[in-house]
Amino acid sequence: MSESNAYKKSAVCLIILLVMIGLTSCTSQGVNFADKTDTHDTDVPDPVESPGDVKEISVDRECVTYLIDIGFEGGTGKAYIESPVEVTDKEGVLSAKFVWSSKNYDYMIVNGIRYENENINGHSTFTVAIDNTDEPLKVIGDTVAMSTPHEIEYVITWKDKRIIDSDDNVKAEDNGDSSDDINKEDTGSEAKESNPAKSTDREAVKKAMEEAGLSLTETCDLKYAECFEIEKYGDYAYISIENSGDYLVVPENGDVPQNLGQDVVVLHKPLDNTYLVSTSAMDLINACGGLDKIKLSGTAQ
Repeated sequence: MSESNAYKKSAVCLIILLVMIGLTSCTSQGVNFADKTDTHDTDVPDPVESPGDVKEISVDRECVTYLIDIGFEGGTGKAYIESPVEVTDKEGVLSAKFVWSSKNYDYMIVNGIRYENENINGHSTFTVAIDNTDEPLKVIGDTVAMSTPHEIEYVITWKDKRIIDSDDNVKAEDNGDSSDDINKEDTGSEAKESNPAKSTDREAVKKAMEEAGLSLTETCDLKYAECFEIEKYGDYAYISIENSGDYLVVPENGDVPQNLGQDVVVLHKPLDNTYLVSTSAMDLINACGGLDKIKLSGTAQ
């Protein structure tokens, strides 16, 4: 009998030991057990939310999309982020979709985070995380339009805000600005007002040429080179170079059209004096037979 009792005591000890091991294992894995003391205290809230409460929370914290006009500074002003910008607020987490006027930006750096271009075959596009739409946002864009990639710093300022509802309708939201522009839904016109980089308006140039009796006769096809456009208006040539400027080449003794815009540089033929800014283009000028036309060249020390 004593031997049987010994076996029973051993079995009981083993069971108690296994239970203690199980409790210790569960606790180490982050499983919390409810404290059984004061289980009938009416002041302890029920941790399980009712279905009605869950539904109310999901409605209050739904995803909201805004269109926000921006001001944009930095660079030469020829490439810019299009306005308005689409901003998404998902449960308090903000993200902005930046669409550039150029396809030559391969990455952006925002708040120390690098974002790659999402639209390889079109205008460079980036969806980035932002902290707020109240303070100016400094960003860096890397452009490959030049002979070597360059990181350029820009500053974005947030302006009028409009909400896009579930039916894709745009509704104005007062951002503290009493201007009548808040109630406009013509985002195209607002973009021009809020973005000084759009001051060189191609449509305005065409109108100025038409008022001078000139019409578009040819748009040059680019076979090899990129990042510029040439439009012919008879003997006149309108040249737009990304990250550089817009130029109108006027024939000898030709009149300059009015209302071109202050950002358009007028060049009168004959162009017999050349300032070569970058020596990396010297071989190209030489290949064109124009080396003798260069009067001055600059280089970094």
